[in-house]
Amino acid sequence: MYMASNRGQNVNSSTLHTETSTRSEEYLKWDHRRERIFLELYDQALAMNYYRLKDPSPLGKEFIVDKFNHEFNLDINYKFFREKLDQMKRKYKKYTGLMQNSTGISVDPVTSVISASDSWWKDREVRKNKT
Repeated sequence: MYMASNRGQNVNSSTLHTETSTRSEEYLKWDHRRERIFLELYDQALAMNYYRLKDPSPLGKEFIVDKFNHEFNLDINYKFFREKLDQMKRKYKKYTGLMQNSTGISVDPVTSVISASDSWWKDREVRKNKT
Protein backbone atom coordinates (compact mmCIF):
# COMPACT_ATOMS: atom_id res chain seq x y z
CA MET A 1 0.00 0.00 0.00
CA TYR A 2 1.35 3.43 -0.97
CA MET A 3 0.94 6.32 1.48
CA ALA A 4 1.34 9.93 0.35
CA SER A 5 3.69 12.17 2.28
CA ASN A 6 3.70 15.92 2.83
CA ARG A 7 7.45 15.90 3.38
CA GLY A 8 9.23 18.33 1.14
CA GLN A 9 6.08 20.25 0.29
CA ASN A 10 5.90 23.93 1.14
CA VAL A 11 3.07 24.32 3.66
CA ASN A 12 1.89 27.83 4.42
CA SER A 13 1.73 28.10 8.23
CA SER A 14 -0.61 31.12 8.13
CA THR A 15 -3.11 29.04 6.15
CA LEU A 16 -2.93 26.29 8.76
CA HIS A 17 -3.45 28.82 11.55
CA THR A 18 -6.47 30.30 9.76
CA GLU A 19 -7.96 26.89 9.11
CA THR A 20 -7.41 25.86 12.73
CA SER A 21 -8.94 29.09 14.03
CA THR A 22 -11.94 28.69 11.75
CA ARG A 23 -12.51 25.12 12.93
CA SER A 24 -12.22 26.22 16.56
CA GLU A 25 -14.77 29.01 16.07
CA GLU A 26 -17.17 26.60 14.42
CA TYR A 27 -16.61 24.12 17.23
CA LEU A 28 -17.59 26.60 19.92
CA LYS A 29 -20.44 28.89 18.95
CA TRP A 30 -21.03 31.39 21.74
CA ASP A 31 -24.68 32.07 22.49
CA HIS A 32 -26.36 33.85 25.41
CA ARG A 33 -26.69 30.64 27.44
CA ARG A 34 -23.03 29.71 27.03
CA GLU A 35 -21.94 33.26 27.85
CA ARG A 36 -24.11 33.31 30.97
CA ILE A 37 -22.81 29.95 32.19
CA PHE A 38 -19.22 30.96 31.46
CA LEU A 39 -19.63 34.17 33.49
CA GLU A 40 -21.27 32.27 36.36
CA LEU A 41 -18.39 29.77 36.39
CA TYR A 42 -15.87 32.60 36.20
CA ASP A 43 -17.50 34.27 39.20
CA GLN A 44 -17.45 30.98 41.13
CA ALA A 45 -13.76 30.53 40.27
CA LEU A 46 -12.96 34.02 41.57
CA ALA A 47 -14.99 33.31 44.72
CA MET A 48 -12.74 30.31 45.41
CA ASN A 49 -10.06 32.87 46.36
CA TYR A 50 -12.52 35.24 48.05
CA TYR A 51 -12.22 37.67 45.10
CA ARG A 52 -8.63 38.49 46.11
CA LEU A 53 -7.27 37.75 42.64
CA LYS A 54 -8.11 39.56 39.41
CA ASP A 55 -8.12 36.31 37.44
CA PRO A 56 -8.94 32.76 38.53
CA SER A 57 -6.17 30.67 40.04
CA PRO A 58 -4.94 27.62 38.10
CA LEU A 59 -7.40 25.54 40.12
CA GLY A 60 -10.20 28.00 39.26
CA LYS A 61 -9.32 27.84 35.56
CA GLU A 62 -9.44 24.06 35.71
CA PHE A 63 -12.83 24.31 37.44
CA ILE A 64 -14.21 26.53 34.63
CA VAL A 65 -12.89 24.26 31.88
CA ASP A 66 -14.17 21.05 33.52
CA LYS A 67 -17.65 22.37 34.32
CA PHE A 68 -18.15 24.08 30.95
CA ASN A 69 -16.89 21.09 28.96
CA HIS A 70 -19.14 18.79 30.97
CA GLU A 71 -22.20 21.06 30.53
CA PHE A 72 -21.82 21.34 26.75
CA ASN A 73 -20.05 18.06 25.97
CA LEU A 74 -16.98 19.86 24.65
CA ASP A 75 -13.24 19.45 24.96
CA ILE A 76 -11.77 22.95 24.97
CA ASN A 77 -9.00 24.59 26.97
CA TYR A 78 -8.85 27.81 28.97
CA LYS A 79 -7.45 29.80 26.02
CA PHE A 80 -10.96 29.91 24.52
CA PHE A 81 -12.33 31.40 27.72
CA ARG A 82 -9.54 33.97 27.98
CA GLU A 83 -10.22 35.13 24.41
CA LYS A 84 -13.95 35.39 25.10
CA LEU A 85 -13.39 37.29 28.32
CA ASP A 86 -11.07 39.74 26.55
CA GLN A 87 -13.67 40.23 23.81
CA MET A 88 -16.41 40.87 26.39
CA LYS A 89 -14.21 43.39 28.21
CA ARG A 90 -13.56 45.29 24.96
CA LYS A 91 -17.29 45.41 24.20
CA TYR A 92 -18.06 46.62 27.71
CA LYS A 93 -15.42 49.35 27.43
CA LYS A 94 -16.96 50.55 24.15
CA TYR A 95 -20.43 50.44 25.68
CA THR A 96 -19.46 52.42 28.78
CA GLY A 97 -17.66 54.97 26.60
CA LEU A 98 -20.74 55.36 24.48
CA MET A 99 -23.06 55.69 27.47
CA GLN A 100 -20.82 58.03 29.47
CA ASN A 101 -22.63 61.24 30.43
CA SER A 102 -25.61 60.21 28.33
CA THR A 103 -29.29 60.43 29.04
CA GLY A 104 -32.24 59.56 26.87
CA ILE A 105 -30.79 56.27 25.68
CA SER A 106 -32.42 52.89 26.00
CA VAL A 107 -31.06 49.40 25.50
CA ASP A 108 -33.33 46.54 24.48
CA PRO A 109 -32.72 43.78 27.07
CA VAL A 110 -33.37 41.00 24.54
CA THR A 111 -31.51 42.21 21.46
CA SER A 112 -29.06 44.60 23.18
CA VAL A 113 -29.83 47.21 20.52
CA ILE A 114 -29.11 50.76 21.65
CA SER A 115 -31.85 53.24 20.79
CA ALA A 116 -31.19 56.97 20.64
CA SER A 117 -32.49 59.93 18.70
CA ASP A 118 -30.76 61.15 15.55
CA SER A 119 -29.69 64.31 17.35
CA TRP A 120 -27.97 62.22 20.04
CA TRP A 121 -25.99 60.31 17.41
CA LYS A 122 -25.05 63.54 15.60
CA ASP A 123 -23.82 64.98 18.90
CA ARG A 124 -21.64 61.87 19.42
CA GLU A 125 -20.19 62.20 15.93
CA VAL A 126 -19.31 65.85 16.58
CA ARG A 127 -17.64 64.95 19.89
CA LYS A 128 -15.70 62.14 18.26
CA ASN A 129 -14.44 64.40 15.45
CA LYS A 130 -13.26 67.03 17.98
CA THR A 131 -10.97 64.54 19.70
